[in-house]
Amino acid sequence: MIDDILPLLTALPPPQPTHAALNQLANLHTLTSDLLQTLTYLSDTLHMSRQTTTTATRRLRSARELVAEMRREQDLADEGQAWLERGGWADKLERREGARVCGEVVGGFEEVCNGWRERLVAQERIEAQMGVSVVA
Repeated sequence: MIDDILPLLTALPPPQPTHAALNQLANLHTLTSDLLQTLTYLSDTLHMSRQTTTTATRRLRSARELVAEMRREQDLADEGQAWLERGGWADKLERREGARVCGEVVGGFEEVCNGWRERLVAQERIEAQMGVSVVA
């Protein structure tokens, strides 16, 4: 049976596409190219959107951390102000209490240094007298 059909098939002229079919294929190709370009554009837009979202998320996180740090600093400043007010430091400064306490500390230190100076001078005199008597 194949041997009977084969000569008939070879005798047939090659199929010729119609003008309408060719136009439809050309239109399909154009539409496919447009679709690919649109999909590429959408992919690029999505990628840019993700990058923008990532950048915005980082900046938002940084801003939140900055606000939290500023709140901590404000809380510490308020706590310090309250401590100064509780301790009556404004009155103490007006009475120069800090200067008096510092003066007492420095005065005590000067007394110790003067005692050391007197002992060194006395020791130097003794050594000088011993040195003079040894040489003489």
